[in-house]
Amino acid sequence: MSLVNLNDILVKAKKGKYAVGAFNFFIKEDLEAIISAAEEVHSPVIVMTSPSAVKHWDIIDIAQYVRRRAHLSTVPVCLHLDHATDYNTIIKAMDEGYSSVMYDGSLLSYEENVKNTKEIVKVAHALNITVEGEIGRVGRSEDGEEEIDTVLSVPEEVKEYVEVTGIDACAIAIGSQHAMQKQEANLDFDRLKAIRAVVDLPLVLHGSSGVVEEELKKIGKAGMQKVNIGTRLKRVFSDTMRKMLNNNKELHNQVKVLEACTDSVKNEVIHKMELLGCIAKA
Repeated sequence: MSLVNLNDILVKAKKGKYAVGAFNFFIKEDLEAIISAAEEVHSPVIVMTSPSAVKHWDIIDIAQYVRRRAHLSTVPVCLHLDHATDYNTIIKAMDEGYSSVMYDGSLLSYEENVKNTKEIVKVAHALNITVEGEIGRVGRSEDGEEEIDTVLSVPEEVKEYVEVTGIDACAIAIGSQHAMQKQEANLDFDRLKAIRAVVDLPLVLHGSSGVVEEELKKIGKAGMQKVNIGTRLKRVFSDTMRKMLNNNKELHNQVKVLEACTDSVKNEVIHKMELLGCIAKA
């Protein structure tokens, strides 16, 4: 298959009342774990690069590799630029073949956020590329290295933002935080219900790694279509590597280590897909 955009995946999810996992990847092994997991359980999948991933692995190389992998895939794959704040980076991603982008203006004033988002939407839609925006603010930076206050999304403001920007999906803040290492966040489902009542487009949850699993099971039926998962995959990958090396001091074969890490991440991705209800929905 060729790459698809968010609308190709999330409109169907909204009708079916399930959520789709959007997984951050940093290296080839992450990507292979995510897509092979989706293929095994026949789920659509969104693969994402954060600002730190783009610094590590150039956009040109990412786009070329993912386009080829998606072409060989048996399930729909969307390549999404996550938490982008720089206009030139977003344009470069579009030029190189990303099928979806997120413009993150959540640290700006409402007026600046709207203005910049509208500019990105205008360019993206001319290229059949979808745009995710954010209104409200999910706490902490994407890598957890900077403390950023959470600003819960206000339904009326979300409605206005969606209408004036023309975005395809909207990230909202309902209680989760980026980079949480423990699953102890509880979501404000009443706030989600109020937002869902005034907007019709797909909604996005950031910071899901810290959300209680019982709540992730309910998220699709409650009206959320895209659920971002990153920190949990980092944790699974690094814990597997640490355990292998600690248990075998003579192990110096990086391929064996990476294969084990890939398997662990793949299993975690399948587990998250089960929670979100997107298995067998491709």
